[in-house]
This record gives sequence, structure tokens and C-alpha cells, in this order.
Amino acid sequence: MALMGSNATAQLLDVDRSTAEDIIRSGLAGPAYALGDRLAAESSNVERLAQIQYLSPDDPSLPPALVVKVKPAEEDKNGTPDRTWMGWHAQLTPTERADGVRGWWPVRDVEAWIGELLVVTLGGFVVETWRIKGIETFGGRLHRFEVSTPATNDTAAARYIGQRMAPVRGGVTLRLPLA
Repeated sequence: MALMGSNATAQLLDVDRSTAEDIIRSGLAGPAYALGDRLAAESSNVERLAQIQYLSPDDPSLPPALVVKVKPAEEDKNGTPDRTWMGWHAQLTPTERADGVRGWWPVRDVEAWIGELLVVTLGGFVVETWRIKGIETFGGRLHRFEVSTPATNDTAAARYIGQRMAPVRGGVTLRLPLA
């Protein structure tokens, strides 16, 4: 088994080293290995990620989606009673992953997203795609989404599942398509 460090991962995936470390730490590239003070992943897993083609966020044919950008899961120390983890990790259960990323987001006109897609990205890679069923609001400006798994014949969701988003600067939420 050949390992690839975070610098080589960053170069192959065309991301900065911090993003490469997030990808490795999250388990998106398989198990993480420590190489001294650096992280590494199995080369074959990183190479598999590098083969994923980019979706262009300004493609007008993209179905409407609210995209949220997340970090690797870490223990939620804010005392949120409904979740143990904040962020995403491949080894979490589906419920833990959903609870870790479906809230709390600053989204304007949030009600307009009910019935639309919630797309979760980590380092640009789509890690989860759901339909928004409902919304819970805290403090008037932070929202948590009630979500459901898209049906297997949901062609809109299929456009995002397993894809990679071209980088877009800005906040933690993005409305697609940009065009």
C-alpha cells in the first residue's frame, strides 16, 4: 500500500494543503495515516478522487440546490443537544453525518428551499445530497434543515451525487446554479 502525504494530495487534487488535510482527516480519501506531523492517505484513494470531474456552478442546466461547505467532523462543544459531531466524516453513521451538517446555517429566504436539494461539500467534493423537507430556525437567522434521502429516480439529485464542485469563493452557503 502506497501512501500519499498532504502536499502531494493537494497537488494532485489541485487544492491547498489545508483543504487536502481536511479531505484526508474526514475519511473522504479512506483511512488517514500519520507521517510524523503530517497526514497521509492511500494513494489509490486520492487518485480515485482526482478522477472525479468538476461540476460548473454557473451551468444553467444544474437543478436548484443549496450548497453548504463543511469541515471534517469534530466533537460539538457548543452543547447542541441534538448532535455529538459538527461536520462530516466517512466513518460516522448516516444519522450522525446528517445531524453534523444539516444545521445551523445563515440562509436568507430559507423557506424558498423547502422541496429543493441540500448539497453538502467537503473540499469541493459532494459528500451528501438530500431533499429539504422542513426548516427549524434559531435566533431568527440560523437554520437547520429537516432532510430526506432523494428517491432513486430523483434525476436532479443524481446530477450532484458523487460529483465535485468547481471552487467558488464566498461564504459557507451557495445557491446553484449561479447563472
